[in-house]
Amino acid sequence: MLEAIIICSSIAFGSILHIVAKEEIKTSKKYIIFARTVLIILTATLLIYADFNPIMILSLLFGFTLFLFLKNLYLIIGAATFLSLSSQNMVLILSSILLLTLVHSSLSAPSKKMFIRNSLYFILPFSLVLIETFIKGNLDIFTGFIAGGLLAQLKGP
Repeated sequence: MLEAIIICSSIAFGSILHIVAKEEIKTSKKYIIFARTVLIILTATLLIYADFNPIMILSLLFGFTLFLFLKNLYLIIGAATFLSLSSQNMVLILSSILLLTLVHSSLSAPSKKMFIRNSLYFILPFSLVLIETFIKGNLDIFTGFIAGGLLAQLKGP
């Protein structure tokens, strides 16, 4: 769980980065958006690679379709963090999630309301700990669902 706390704190670190390097972020915004896109693709690929199963393709399409309408990346990042704690390649996946969270949170201007809302969206998937054995039994389906949700976020800022 310490890993999840570190990733959640990167939401605050990204906001601090936005305050400290406001001018640099403004001038290089297109490169930061490109880095976020690459990190989303990398994280989704790592999630798929960690627990690939043919049934995952169906859940990936379902997750992609659902998260076209739900546009909160922090909910998906929280779910990806929760699922990757049960994965074999935990360190690699969590590292890419940490970088993705840091880059994404540095793009928007910080406010207390937004920080609290984003943190709550991040923490929400951890309420599934009560059905953790069910999730571990069907890890490939849930992983495909979250990877599809990540790929749905590639549409734009």
